[in-house]
Amino acid sequence: MMMRRKLKTLLQVYRLLAFAGIAGIAAGCTDSDSDSGEVYPVEEAVPVQLFARGGALEGTAALTRTEPKEAFKASVAFASESGQYASLTGEKEGIWTADVDQSGTITWNTEGGKAAPVYPLYGDYLYLVAWAPVTVPADGAATYDLTGQEDLLYVSELRGCKWDGERFYGNTLSQKDKPLTFNHLLTRIRFKACKKKSEGLPVTIRKVTVNEAKTQAIIPLATGEPSFNTPSSGTAGLSLTPAESSNEVASTTPVELGNLMLPPLSGNAGTEYTLTVETSTGAYNNVRITYGNTQPSDILKAGMSHVVTLTLSDYALSITSITVEPWELVDAGDLGIGDRD
Repeated sequence: MMMRRKLKTLLQVYRLLAFAGIAGIAAGCTDSDSDSGEVYPVEEAVPVQLFARGGALEGTAALTRTEPKEAFKASVAFASESGQYASLTGEKEGIWTADVDQSGTITWNTEGGKAAPVYPLYGDYLYLVAWAPVTVPADGAATYDLTGQEDLLYVSELRGCKWDGERFYGNTLSQKDKPLTFNHLLTRIRFKACKKKSEGLPVTIRKVTVNEAKTQAIIPLATGEPSFNTPSSGTAGLSLTPAESSNEVASTTPVELGNLMLPPLSGNAGTEYTLTVETSTGAYNNVRITYGNTQPSDILKAGMSHVVTLTLSDYALSITSITVEPWELVDAGDLGIGDRD
């Protein structure tokens, strides 16, 4: 009996010594961590937040869906290296759809179950570009078939990471935020029409065509510098067909016919646009737009807007003048139709 008691006592002592050894090891780890003063919380994903300012969100123009006071959708691409948007297969890389409201607030469109983007876990940089309308790019470029009715917008590359002060948006100091500036890639001509004199029968404007306008745009995502062409299977020219409710011209008060979004001519010295205007009294072909002593390439630039007024009489058509200001409703001169005197 005495031997059993001694063995039981020895087993209890061994257990206490083993427990003390384990506790000492744990205490040693805790002391080491506390001595360094560092705290190692579990890393959490930081969501990417964005906002838009300037560019197409400012101004006074109307009538296209990317104008002020109109919400629109944009594509946003994230890459882990600057300028590398051809293959976005890396972690945190990819293309997302964003909803941009009239105030510049951007929310992620997660229809279809795609999660919103997050920053890389350990603070690596993300690079982004954005464009609208939404389209799926190929080989690092977005391609559009132009209709004359939609604007093209682009945001130049921005860089950000998860750390406060380096984020695209949501930094403690708001001046560190990096707004997305959607800039126009096309030029715009807005058309009006009126009668030269009040008397006479009303004239209906059936179609206005800019003959030389190219019909396809290719935008490299890395630069946002578009190239324009007309596919071999098509023909050049973009047309405006006014709505039946607004195409009758009966007085000297101009009526709005609509607008055309066109490839700019900047950088193409010597090139110009001519018009074909189809009316109820006949068609007027290859009508030149004159700019005084200014070259068309200096006038028809990306982000510039013009208003051309067609003045109707009986015989001929010409443009007497054109003036330009950045993306505003500016009267760009009269284009007389039918003048003989």
